[in-house]
Amino acid sequence: MKHFINVILNVLIILNFLPRWSPAQSQNPRVLYPFLQDQKYGFFERSGKVVVEPQFDEAWTSFEGLAAVNIGGYNIGKWGYLDTTGKLAVDFQFDEALDFSQGRAPVRAGNQWFFINPNGTAAFDGLFDQADTYHEGLARVARNGKWGFIDLQGRFVVEPIFDNAFNFSENRAAIQLGGTVDGRWGYIERKGRLVIDAVYEGAGQFSEGRAAVWIRGKQGFIDSSGLLVVTPRFDNAGEFSAGMAPVQTEGYWGYIDKNGSYAIEPQFESADKFNEGRAAVWIRNKWGYLDLDSTIVIPPQFDAVYRFDRGLARVMVGGLTGYIDPKGKFVWPLSE
Repeated sequence: MKHFINVILNVLIILNFLPRWSPAQSQNPRVLYPFLQDQKYGFFERSGKVVVEPQFDEAWTSFEGLAAVNIGGYNIGKWGYLDTTGKLAVDFQFDEALDFSQGRAPVRAGNQWFFINPNGTAAFDGLFDQADTYHEGLARVARNGKWGFIDLQGRFVVEPIFDNAFNFSENRAAIQLGGTVDGRWGYIERKGRLVIDAVYEGAGQFSEGRAAVWIRGKQGFIDSSGLLVVTPRFDNAGEFSAGMAPVQTEGYWGYIDKNGSYAIEPQFESADKFNEGRAAVWIRNKWGYLDLDSTIVIPPQFDAVYRFDRGLARVMVGGLTGYIDPKGKFVWPLSE
């Protein structure tokens, strides 16, 4: 099955499941951004001021005032968390660590995942085979190859019975039944009741009242009741944001409105959804950024890009990485 996960060709824009770019919003106004120097990671704040000198083998952007950091290497080292002053808040002890969201972070010790509080103590009893960050008060977790959802106290509100599941968004979660290869996708509500039948070849998350679904090899959009509101005719489709969604047809990407009409005609080799008023677009083998008026405000010049995250976007040229503001000005210059 051609499994829909909003993939964009040749792009390093990070989506729903990678820990370093969790959608959770920081409750701390200061954000730490990682940078690499002499093969070690340090942190700077939005002004470009260095807050933590390079000393870590891996490091993620901070969320809710804490940043996951690693000593010893991604697969063999240990993970802990720094606060935004650069002080070690949670000691290096975990084999894997994801971002904090709603006061909880999933961490792995050995083969088991559990959730911790900001002080590093276990948030509740409960071990899982896999776990993800909290979204809308629920976290998806797996036991014995099946996915379900727990609340902030660690109680199962949706038992692990699904072959696959995405995070909750707008009180709906896409779930898969019938196996991970040929199974069909539908949607459940917060108590686990199936509200949209599992009949789709693939399904995306709801955003602005719409979700992309895959029908007979093409993608269209449904509303929260399951009504098909945009006819399946696209080869790929992303999420709605600022009233528009990126879609691909005949090899080119454009943007549609919620009725399925083109707001921006297909013209890009690839395109991402809008975030913080900017959308990454691929033009002649380089990435740039579009604003909501369809103006290229940051010319194509990058080999890889991330979405804007709380005011900055990470960009790459060759083997160098830097950070830009919404006008395209480098806040952190290109470096190793």
